[in-house]
Amino acid sequence: MIVKRSIVILLIIVFVFMSVSCSNSNATSKEPNEKDNSENQPEIKERTLTIWQATLGGGGADLEKPEDEWVYTKLCRMFEEINPGLTIISEYLDNVAAQSKIKAAILAGNAPDIVNTASGYRVTDLKDIYIDISEMIPQRDRNDIFGWSTVAENMDEKNAIYGYPAGGIEIGMLYYNKKLTEQAGVDMLSLKTADDFFIAMRQIQDSGIQPIISSSWGGNYGWLFTFCAWMLQEIPVERIFSNGFGQTKFSEDTAFINSLKLQAQLFDEGLLNKDYATLEDAMGEFYAGNAACTTMGNWDLQNAYDIMGDDVDFIILPDVRSGCAFPGATSGGPGQALCVLNTSKDPQLAVDFLSFVSSRDSTIMLLSEGSAALPKRTDVSAADLGWTGIAILEKQFKYKDKAVVWPDNCLQEEMLNEFLKQME
Repeated sequence: MIVKRSIVILLIIVFVFMSVSCSNSNATSKEPNEKDNSENQPEIKERTLTIWQATLGGGGADLEKPEDEWVYTKLCRMFEEINPGLTIISEYLDNVAAQSKIKAAILAGNAPDIVNTASGYRVTDLKDIYIDISEMIPQRDRNDIFGWSTVAENMDEKNAIYGYPAGGIEIGMLYYNKKLTEQAGVDMLSLKTADDFFIAMRQIQDSGIQPIISSSWGGNYGWLFTFCAWMLQEIPVERIFSNGFGQTKFSEDTAFINSLKLQAQLFDEGLLNKDYATLEDAMGEFYAGNAACTTMGNWDLQNAYDIMGDDVDFIILPDVRSGCAFPGATSGGPGQALCVLNTSKDPQLAVDFLSFVSSRDSTIMLLSEGSAALPKRTDVSAADLGWTGIAILEKQFKYKDKAVVWPDNCLQEEMLNEFLKQME
């Protein structure tokens, strides 16, 4: 009995010892697993993306609101949410101010990752400070976004691409007050040629109404927005490029000279306001009913509709002559660019952001909250933007393929400055 009891006690001791050992063993084996699980958690990397931008969705209307209510600010916050650890610093600068500051900022070591600039040759002029992002752009963006030539070297999308077209597609046009033109007995939609246009403007003048009111803004912007159509209807864009490179001469470009002569004739006859060079608020005068027409682009259509309702409409300038080379052509296209600097520490992140703000959903956000510029994407319709049933906003889609180019964006910077100086 004593032996059996001793064996039972020994077995109990062995069992207890084994249980404790197993327990300790399990505890020990658990610690590495718990440590491994924590190591498998992705580490949030703190990153910063700095942007100088002027592509506000409201076409400038956002500036009247607190910055955290700007459409662009909302998009920045949304991109931060899908990229934990990212902070976007966005500073508003118009693209002229940004271009004048950018080289100094690079030398000082505080340049942004992305900068807003005018499109076209302004991009080429600064190509030494931008990075070629051709290989980083998603193919879907290349397929669905219009205007890659405007952000490419020498405006050829087969060359290096330094950024994304920004904003929307702008179109140069002539706004008119339907009440005033009808009062003068003029049907603006029936005008076919420049001769018809002059006859109509004289008829409006004879009725006691100022036909056209506009402003040079120090660089003959009435011509750049509207009257340059009479040049673009006669010559290919390549001729403007060659003029800009000095391979051909503006002084020998008969289409260019004729478009300026026609505008000068409007001025000489009083069909264009005599204070054109000094007037500060031509649009305000037009909205007040002090003129039948004004020179402008589609970026202000929403504002015009909000103020005048169905009393406002627009036309593309009638053809300079019957049988012109490019009937219906007018100025336009993407006028802005967002370019990636070669000093950026994370250019792929910068491209990802540009792709995000250029997406279909972002484009709808940007354009539906104030700006009437046409979407730069092929997959956004008037219905997507809430423009269905608003005739003046829907109508502009008809002219999307007629917006040839902004002539000033085809010029190298030095020539552009001289060009605008000579046209004051």
